Amino acid sequence: IFLNERAARDLDAKAGDELRIFAIGKATAARVRDVVRFQGTGTEDAAILMPLAHAQQALGIWREGK
Repeated sequence: IFLNERAARDLDAKAGDELRIFAIGKATAARVRDVVRFQGTGTEDAAILMPLAHAQQALGIWREGK
């Protein structure tokens, strides 16, 4: 995953750290690849950026090959 600068600051996280992401009552481990400057997250707050398939898997809506 990638964190924007605000998320990295709020979580005291840096590249290489492992975080637990909680979504719909389930925890998923993810490693921070880098902290990025990205203005397109749709928020001025903390944000996590990840591939769509990873987000779908974390939310329990991922189906292989779909």
